[in-house]
Formats: sequence, C-alpha cells, structure tokens
Amino acid sequence: MRASGLSRIETLIILTLVAILSAIAIPTIARTVRRSRTSEAAEKLAYMFRAASTYYESERVDQDAARVGECVPRTSKTLPAVPRSRPRQADFSQDPTFSQIDFSSSDPVYFSYTFVGIDRCRFRGGPAFTARAEGNLDDDSTKSLFERAARATAQGEIEGTSGLYVQQKSE
Repeated sequence: MRASGLSRIETLIILTLVAILSAIAIPTIARTVRRSRTSEAAEKLAYMFRAASTYYESERVDQDAARVGECVPRTSKTLPAVPRSRPRQADFSQDPTFSQIDFSSSDPVYFSYTFVGIDRCRFRGGPAFTARAEGNLDDDSTKSLFERAARATAQGEIEGTSGLYVQQKSE
C-alpha cells in the first residue's frame, strides 16, 4: 500500500521543471522591465525638445531693451550626474539651462539628461541643440544613449530629426 504524497523522484522532477522555467522566465522578465523603462527617455526627450523649441520661438529682451528671439541656450549639466538602475529624484531647477527651457520632472528618473546647446540668439540655418538621455538600467559598464537633435532653418523654425538616435536601447 502506497502512502499519499509525492515520492522523492516526483519531487525532484517538479523541482527540476521549476528551475528550468525560472531560468527561462527571469531573464525574459528582466529584459522586459528594462525595455519598459526606456520609454522614460523617449518621453522626457520629447518634452525637452518641445520646451527648447518654445524657448527658441519666444521673444525676449536683451540688456539694451532690444527685442531678441531665436535663441538657443548653452549646454546644461548632466542631471542626475550618473545614471543608475534605481530611479532618483533630480532637481533640474538647479541648472540655469534646464530652468530657461522650463524642463523638469516631478517623478524620479532612471536616466541622466543633458541639453547640448550653442548659446546664441538670432540664430538661423544650422545645428541648434541636442537633447540627450543616458541610462545604465542594470548597473553594468554598458550605457544606453538616446538623442534627439534639432536644427534652426533659414526661416527661423526649429526642425527636429525624424526620430531618436539610439545606442544600446536596453543594454
């Protein structure tokens, strides 16, 4: 007469199956989570692009009270300074360039952001700025990079690249 319950062999088979499924599922889930976090970079770069475009198109007054426009701010600091796998709160208001273009984030961020600008007014007909996001979603030595560049047309309008430049999307 057999006792109820699982034998040692049946238990070993079940544990082996669980181990195999875990070996397949855990890396897949980790990749999916990293990929979902990259959407932050695309969203924030779109926001930074719109903010910088609005700044370029708005009029302001210089020291001599003359109206100026078509301005591109200078290059910002990279904030937060080092990208990590855990989100961190970043105070973008501490950088004058991010303040000028009114770029901020109330949510913690996974990526580090930089605005690369030429620091000129009355500028037309050339590269104007690049919005950049760098990430390290798994804390290894490989970083992902997202960029959206813009140029000022001869007519004084900002024209962005058709999409994001991406390197090592989910590293």
